[in-house]
Amino acid sequence: MSDHDRVPETTLEAAPGRRARPSPWLSSLAVTAPAVLAVLLALRRSAFAPLWLDEYATAAFAALDPGDLVRALERVDAVLGPYYALMHVLSPVLGGTGTGLRLPSIVAFAGTTLIVGVLAARWWGTWAALAAGTAIAVNGALVVQATTARPYALSALFAVMAVLFLESALTPEDSDGGRRRWAWAGYGGAAAVAVALHLFAVVALATTAVLLLGRAGRFRAWALSSLPMLGVAAAVLVAGAAQRGQLGAIAVPGPREAIAHLAEAVGVTPGRAVVWDAIALLVVVAMVACTLAAAGGPRGAGASDSPMQRSSIAARRPVWFGAALALVPWLVLTIGSWTISPMLADRYLVWSSAGAALAIGAAVGIGFSTRSRPQSRSRAGIAAGVLGLVVLVSSVSFSVEREAAIHRQAGGMERVLDVMRAEATPGDRVALVQRYWEGGLSPEFAAAAGDDAHAAELRARLPEGGQDLISVRAVTSTSPFRTEAADTAIEPGTTVWLITILPVTARDLETVDPSLAACLGEDDPESSREIAAFQLSRFECRPD
Repeated sequence: MSDHDRVPETTLEAAPGRRARPSPWLSSLAVTAPAVLAVLLALRRSAFAPLWLDEYATAAFAALDPGDLVRALERVDAVLGPYYALMHVLSPVLGGTGTGLRLPSIVAFAGTTLIVGVLAARWWGTWAALAAGTAIAVNGALVVQATTARPYALSALFAVMAVLFLESALTPEDSDGGRRRWAWAGYGGAAAVAVALHLFAVVALATTAVLLLGRAGRFRAWALSSLPMLGVAAAVLVAGAAQRGQLGAIAVPGPREAIAHLAEAVGVTPGRAVVWDAIALLVVVAMVACTLAAAGGPRGAGASDSPMQRSSIAARRPVWFGAALALVPWLVLTIGSWTISPMLADRYLVWSSAGAALAIGAAVGIGFSTRSRPQSRSRAGIAAGVLGLVVLVSSVSFSVEREAAIHRQAGGMERVLDVMRAEATPGDRVALVQRYWEGGLSPEFAAAAGDDAHAAELRARLPEGGQDLISVRAVTSTSPFRTEAADTAIEPGTTVWLITILPVTARDLETVDPSLAACLGEDDPESSREIAAFQLSRFECRPD
């Protein structure tokens, strides 16, 4: 079938008999206003939230010279190599701490919000753009990743950018001749970058196959343009295969945890019992079902390839895509966690958040379009619009609740150091337990203490993987708090402060001197307190 024989694929507002298009300034406002909101929410959270463990790892790796960075990646975080290389270039310009370190993620969040709005506007009109953009701007899971110096927000940006290029390549009136070739190249390039920034983006981008429904002639071009993405995925997979133990920090999710993860990614979790998450997700499912029914319109009685049938497929196609993008990454990671290795985590579902926002935009856009034409009013369209608004308003209300609860506080390690400044004495030992997937613990300790010498020592050891599982340091001063490297052999009567995230096991203690192992192996420390993600315990090492 030639392009001239195809049913025109226009937005609902542009179809014949529909209401006139809104003014250009209103259309622009519907797309840009949510992006501005996204920036404001991200900047506010960044101002209140201290850097956390993984961000200190980002800062440490970004500070390495290219050669040292390559050597360090041979031992840990190989899958994050492209992101660390990018931050090596950007962090000297933006600043290596605080909001400066997070600025690429914040900009990416704004860009993702903008592109999601553009896609919704192309597919369902202005109201859809406003709804989809707002839904993604207030999505709590995405706001967190937007204020984290890690690659997830950037990967989400390039993933939705790839979708926009793909939509242009698949729409005849937007991509004739040379423009179409550039659109296919843009799709392939953006998809490859998204996967380079995070491997799991390949799962999200696989859902773009849904956009080929009814477009059989475009499958070959899509497959060829996806080859760079698959090549990058294979390279990242090979590079990180030996380091899969880094997923050991992720727990195997049960059904409750899996449901909670999906509700958070979709943006409908009230943060209470999981039963409320399940109810909210059922509302989202009903919203998508009504949207699909309304988008399909009346079914023709003719052959399956009739113009009316093709028009129905074209109308439903982007709705199916939004639903698939929301569900498939979660489903794949959940099944993978149960069958291969734990891999389901909030940060790996940023693409699901974009899909959920598109689904909300579709419901609101189609619902508003139907309501504006009494002669073609349908129950499915009204239900889709109402449910879309319910889901959107709920997401906004949850966002307001979260924002009201945010308050400025010191980081977890800073609070650990506050305790040690008050209670430790020179001569005490500090045992830092840093498993190789917890690469930011020691840098965070050095940063919280303001100990530049310790930080420089850690950077120097990073390329060769010189960080011990349990490193021991001697307290030389408490004001300012300073430490120096010490042997793991412990004299009787020594006080040892243990800082860890996960409990120390007998196997962990096999890596240190028997005297320290005997001290830390005691059942009951003198004191133990949980501070943020850290466990701070004090041991008095007694003679045998």
